[in-house]
Amino acid sequence: MSSLPPLADQDRDELALLYTVSVQDIAFFKRQQWVATNYGIGLYVALIAIASQLLDAVALAHKFVLVLSSFGVMLAGIGVVCHLQNSIEVRRARLKAIRERFGEPFRAAWGAKPKQDNALHILLLAVLVFGFIVSAWLLILEL
Repeated sequence: MSSLPPLADQDRDELALLYTVSVQDIAFFKRQQWVATNYGIGLYVALIAIASQLLDAVALAHKFVLVLSSFGVMLAGIGVVCHLQNSIEVRRARLKAIRERFGEPFRAAWGAKPKQDNALHILLLAVLVFGFIVSAWLLILEL
């Protein structure tokens, strides 16, 4: 049982609203992580297409610029995915604090299923890194 003082009706309504908004924020940030990763993959493909279709004999300097661009895509993608993950963690901490203020029936229902570690951002980071490796390999060795 919580040792916190009971909530007034207005406080309970405000916490419920904040809870709903935080859950929606987390869903939005997760979608944005996927969008950022998809854009990164699209940019890798575009760089490879530029090298293979638009440039006749790709000089070493051009390859370097394209590989450097591919590296920039990876860094930007990682930065965006990590920034969004930080926003998700802030919302999760907020949800945890809100749940502590809810009643015992809510907390009992919430704890009914064990939590699973969410490693989606690690998968997305791996996709961005792997995409860089593949694009750099194609740009340097195959073209």
